[in-house]
Amino acid sequence: MSKFIYLVFSLVIVSISCYKYVYAYQDVESAINRRQSIMAKCAYKFGVTDNDLRTALRSGDVDAIDPCFWSCCFKGTGVLNKEGLYDLEATLPFIKLTFRDDDYKEVQEIAKLCETVNNEIVNNGDAGCERAAMLVSCFLDGGSDRHFY
Repeated sequence: MSKFIYLVFSLVIVSISCYKYVYAYQDVESAINRRQSIMAKCAYKFGVTDNDLRTALRSGDVDAIDPCFWSCCFKGTGVLNKEGLYDLEATLPFIKLTFRDDDYKEVQEIAKLCETVNNEIVNNGDAGCERAAMLVSCFLDGGSDRHFY
């Protein structure tokens, strides 16, 4: 799995709020368990298998998965807030923990560019389903012309 797909996958399953308090190496096992729990609950709720997720991310066809799955995971991780908006400030610390300096700057730039999804008109508002799918697409599109693939 490429680094960039790893980022998107991680954004889907990692609890930012948990990582805010884990920082260095404290309670890593708890963070892993929490992200697995979030992912499992959302996958069960929306009938998404690991293979479905992997295929959607590799192909870039995020619409192959129920958009509310993305929202469920992103809300669970703090990437989307209660209002269904992309929370860049909650996302950046995770990106910094995930990528080294050389890649961090590029991924940070993509994350900032994707903040434009908050300007899009969506039909499901606070649910964040459409916006979450747009966010995944934005991250994948942003990384497609870089060395992350």
